[in-house]
Amino acid sequence: MFLGIDAPTRSVRPHTSGGQTYLVVGGEEHKTGQDDATEERYQAIESWARTRFGMTTVDHRWSAQDYMPADGIPYVGRATPGNDRMLVATGFKKWGMSNGTAAAMMLRDLVLGRPNEWIEVFDATRVRPGQALGELVKQNVDVARRFVGGRVSLAPSLADLAPGQGAVVQEGGRRLAAYRDESGALAVLSARCTHMGCLVAFNDAERSWDCPCHGSRFDLAGRVLEGPATEPLAEEPITDADAAVTADDPRA
Repeated sequence: MFLGIDAPTRSVRPHTSGGQTYLVVGGEEHKTGQDDATEERYQAIESWARTRFGMTTVDHRWSAQDYMPADGIPYVGRATPGNDRMLVATGFKKWGMSNGTAAAMMLRDLVLGRPNEWIEVFDATRVRPGQALGELVKQNVDVARRFVGGRVSLAPSLADLAPGQGAVVQEGGRRLAAYRDESGALAVLSARCTHMGCLVAFNDAERSWDCPCHGSRFDLAGRVLEGPATEPLAEEPITDADAAVTADDPRA
């Protein structure tokens, strides 16, 4: 595996499957739900790979979410103090192969009641504000800004949506997550994330609704793709007038 030191960061590794060798190229880090043009992220990686390696086709592409602890150390161990029935391992900050293996060794020792010299450092119940206070404040200010800003910013209407486009729209005093498919049919959901009520944003590359506050993701039908949300986005009724696109509209 090769990891670049320049910005924007790129990672490269080979992968062989079924006798076929692929080049896996990663990069374009950004926070979930906080990018207005996610499709451009893929295009940037593709352009870079074509220039550096002469790549001719893209067979697969996907986005991954990586949890980044404020103090830089994964959370491994008991989910709550004194609870030996629920163990957790998370926050691997993009290094799941190595941190996941280390976490498995720590959890094994917890289950077997054996000492482990790493477990205190990785303790999932730790509270060490002095080591990460600045980052914690920064991230929570960002969440508050997204929570409030999404409610006061200007939003388009349903009639503004072109085929294949999704957006949080304003209709009848409501903020709705609306997607118009290529045939012109609308799928309209509540724009409020079911985790803590932040307004979701449309991901034009993944065709999903992503929460900019805590990273929950939903598909076009509102079903949960990734937590922390556990409940789907509610369907929202719309009238024929709301959904209308006039005959002289250039999108019709």
